[in-house]
Amino acid sequence: MRNRLPYLHTSSTVVMTLPDFPEEILLEIMQRCGDDDYRFLASFVVAGKRSNRLVYSSEILRTCNLTALCVERLDIILIMRGLRGHPFFERCLGQGNIQAAYFEALRLIIHCGDFEGGLNLMEPNVPDDGKTTLASAFFYCLLDEAGYLFQCFDAKHDHLVSDKARRIGQEIVREVGSFHPPYGGYFSYSFLFPPALMPECAYDHDPVHDPVCHTCFLYWVAHRVCAML
Repeated sequence: MRNRLPYLHTSSTVVMTLPDFPEEILLEIMQRCGDDDYRFLASFVVAGKRSNRLVYSSEILRTCNLTALCVERLDIILIMRGLRGHPFFERCLGQGNIQAAYFEALRLIIHCGDFEGGLNLMEPNVPDDGKTTLASAFFYCLLDEAGYLFQCFDAKHDHLVSDKARRIGQEIVREVGSFHPPYGGYFSYSFLFPPALMPECAYDHDPVHDPVCHTCFLYWVAHRVCAML
C-alpha cells in the first residue's frame, strides 16, 4: 500500500475493523492516537479507505507526534527521498506541524549551515511553542541579541530558572545531538549570551563534571548547543 506509514508493516500491525463511527468522532480518536505517537496511526491506514484518508488529513498531520521519526530514525536529516519516513514528514511540514518545522530547522542549521532558513521556519511558532522559542534563543546567541527570545519564554511559558526551562533545555541538547552535529565549535567566537541575563554564578560551576544550578543552566545549555555546530 503506497500510503503506508514509515516503518509500520502489516505483518506487525493489528488490522482492525472500524465500527461506523461518525467522521468527527473517528477523527478525534485518531488525533489522540497520533498526538501520542504517529506510529499509532498505522492500524488506521490499513483499516479502510475512510480511515486511510483521515490519517493524511490536515487535522492529523498538523498535530501528530513525530519524535519517533525525527529523533529515533533520523531519516529526515539525510534528506534521502527513497527513505520511507521522509514523504510522511514532508506532508506534516507542509501542513504546519510545529514539530516538523522544529526538526527541519535543526536539519537546515546543523547540516546545511542555513541559520536564516532554519530560524525563519521556527519564527511562526515563537513564542507559542516553548521548545521552539528556547531553541531559537540558543541559536541567536551566535547571530544577534537573543534576549528578546529568552524574555518571550519567561513571559509565555515559565521562568528561565524553572524546572520546565531546565527540562526543555535538556531535550534540545539531546535532539541537537541526535542530528549528529559536527562538534566543530566553528561559531564559538561569535557566541554572546544576553549581557542583561548573564548569571553571576556561571563560572562558579564546572559544567563538565558538576551539575549546574538552575540560575546558570540555560547559559551553559546555550553554550553547549552552539559549540556542537
